Amino acid sequence: MLLLSGAINILGITLPLFTMQVFDRVLSSRSLDTLFFLALAAILALITVACLDGVRSLVLGRIGEWLMQRLGPDVLARSIERRLVDNQLRTEMLREVSQLRGFISGPGVPAMLDVPWMPFYLLIAFLIHPWLGAISLVGMALLFGLAFINEKFNSKDMRAAAAVGVEVLRNGDAIMRNAEVIDSMGMAPQITKRWSRAMYRELRLQDRVHCRGAILVSVTRLTRSVLQVVLYASAALLVLEQQMTGGAMLAGAIIMSRLLAPMESMFLHWRSLMLIREIYGHLQAFFALPPLRSAETSLPRPKGQIMVDRVTIAMPGHPAPILRSVTFTLEPGEHLAIIGPAASGKTTLSRILLGIMRPGQGSVRLDGMDVSKWQRQDLGPHIGYLPQDVELFSGTVAQNIARFTACEDNEIIRAARMAGCHQMILNLPNGYDTEIGEGGVFLSGGQRQQVGLARALFGRPRLVVLDEPNSNLDSNGDTALKAALERLRAMNVTTIVVTHRQSLISHVDKLLFLQNGMVKAFGPVAEVMIRLRNGVKDGEGQISRELPSRQRVERGVKTIAVPKSDEDDEEPDSLDGAQDDTTEVAA
Repeated sequence: MLLLSGAINILGITLPLFTMQVFDRVLSSRSLDTLFFLALAAILALITVACLDGVRSLVLGRIGEWLMQRLGPDVLARSIERRLVDNQLRTEMLREVSQLRGFISGPGVPAMLDVPWMPFYLLIAFLIHPWLGAISLVGMALLFGLAFINEKFNSKDMRAAAAVGVEVLRNGDAIMRNAEVIDSMGMAPQITKRWSRAMYRELRLQDRVHCRGAILVSVTRLTRSVLQVVLYASAALLVLEQQMTGGAMLAGAIIMSRLLAPMESMFLHWRSLMLIREIYGHLQAFFALPPLRSAETSLPRPKGQIMVDRVTIAMPGHPAPILRSVTFTLEPGEHLAIIGPAASGKTTLSRILLGIMRPGQGSVRLDGMDVSKWQRQDLGPHIGYLPQDVELFSGTVAQNIARFTACEDNEIIRAARMAGCHQMILNLPNGYDTEIGEGGVFLSGGQRQQVGLARALFGRPRLVVLDEPNSNLDSNGDTALKAALERLRAMNVTTIVVTHRQSLISHVDKLLFLQNGMVKAFGPVAEVMIRLRNGVKDGEGQISRELPSRQRVERGVKTIAVPKSDEDDEEPDSLDGAQDDTTEVAA
């Protein structure tokens, strides 16, 4: 690209040379042949310059497209990884790659490519006459000085404006996602005012940068105009003293114009240049971050054994760890329910079990391998996950269930049947080919949860983690969920259910009770419930009674009496209340 720009700039001296030759040779010799051949040569050179300039613009556009195609997928993949570590990250890096592509395809890069050739025009000016070269050199120094002043005074404010702009975009995205909540509760004026404060702060910073830039651009243009006047006056004086011809005077003016044009163009695009420099630094730092998972040898299909060893994790800003020394083991095919009060760390533990989050201490091993280091493309097909907030993607029901992979239709239908939503899907306008919209907006909450469950069960996974899987289900959906758990048991799939509902624990083998991030009880369902009913003491000696009253857990043949609560009628299906009296549990 520099060679192409070199050819354009070398041929750029065509017009001054033509002007000088016409004034100094043609007018004095009155030779029409000389004029004809000079004009023909100049026209051919100018046509070549136009073609090369068009090719350069075309190549830069293709480079921008190539850069987007090359960086876009990598940036998105790494953004997905980094989102697990930095929950503030959105699509900023993708937007920055898009801005980089737009800059490369725009007029700013040609101006930058012309700057290295400024000494070439300076040399030509000196060859015409030393005084013209000296004036041109002073002009270059003045313009570079103005560029330095612009950088010194505006760079800090531009970085601050960019940071505030990212915050404004994030807040805007959050506002649009929660438009229903904001509108229904009349929060729009307050939210708008809050968002406007950040926007005004960004506008003030940008306006400060814009004002300084406008002043410097005006000073730059004034400097260039004054230099042109000085050059013409000096050249005219030299002509009068017969030290230079009139043609050389005009050629020197054109040379100086070509010399200073790249600097003026760079001033016009200075804000973009500074922004791209910041983006380049961000991308360098982003790609320098170590990958969350190192490359590993592909491992065989897991059996589903889970070993959790002293897992502890704390979040920035939290005074105490979310989880502390959590330890338990599950054999392949066992079903576990994780219960406990709100904010006890249940969802965090489910994410750690899948390798989505890494513990600060301890480890989670799937078939002996640290699950957080297992390559996702190898492990993903063997994992089923239904998060608390089910997020579907724009596309059809079938595409979402199939995880957007190419597969046989019977595999999709099989997953839907396992989740108990096959008939529900058939009742949709186009069945499995129904477009669900962004986030599954065209489905109800319960339908989204059922489709999310089918997605989790797609592909015969060996480990399934369900976080509050029946929070949006009606009685029919709840029945289908229980049937799905029984099918998973028959297939010997290790299953972990995070739940507040007593109705699901009759379908699991073991219970894990979390409180304040610590395991208060773990083991077979009946044993854990007896321990909880008898009172599991926490670190301060307080009695914790976290199971509901009436429930019958059919894990055996013996029925065990457990105290019944007075609050049974208020929370008949919750595992969070503190109860004292009697319920029945099958041992």
